[in-house]
Amino acid sequence: MTATHTLPPPVENHESFRNRLRLRYTPDQIELIDLAYDHAKYSHRNQIRDDGKTRVFEHARRVTLVIIDEFGITDIDIVIGGILHDTIEDAFLLTVRRIQLVFGGRAGRITDAVTKRKRESVEEYVRRLRLEEIAASIVKWADRIDNLRTLSAWSRKRQERKIKETRDLYWPLIGDIREVYPTLADTIEWLANEAISALGF
Repeated sequence: MTATHTLPPPVENHESFRNRLRLRYTPDQIELIDLAYDHAKYSHRNQIRDDGKTRVFEHARRVTLVIIDEFGITDIDIVIGGILHDTIEDAFLLTVRRIQLVFGGRAGRITDAVTKRKRESVEEYVRRLRLEEIAASIVKWADRIDNLRTLSAWSRKRQERKIKETRDLYWPLIGDIREVYPTLADTIEWLANEAISALGF
């Protein structure tokens, strides 16, 4: 019997990210997305997530890959919103106005919409998000799916709290998305349930 070996997953990096874009976007669009990538990477430099190990930028890139690869979205403003979704809240380099000047008004509005305000409760945040363009809810769900997938590093109590928050507060956003993009809503719901099931819930 011939032994079989499982190859390790490919390393995700800047080159592999750009390669994903080549069949989906024009050269000018690729450069614009790549510029957002560089801005996010610089904005989040030296920032580590709550697990104490993962770079914040890795989360931003994974969220963007969920949008492109798993949601199948090619809308450049949504992609840029995914890359930059934490830059206003967690960094100082970019403001809404700067994002609008560089990447366009809609990309700026999407990024602003998904940015949680200081002292804004999750309930208030979701209510506000539901009043925004549906693109903002799409970005938020890409963010939430990545967060669910990385919950295994946390205590069972924190996992339970985050999953309850997801089901009670964020799940209605899927219904909003379904009114406009029913197939995408089904995909998001399936991915979210898959991530939750992987945790044993």
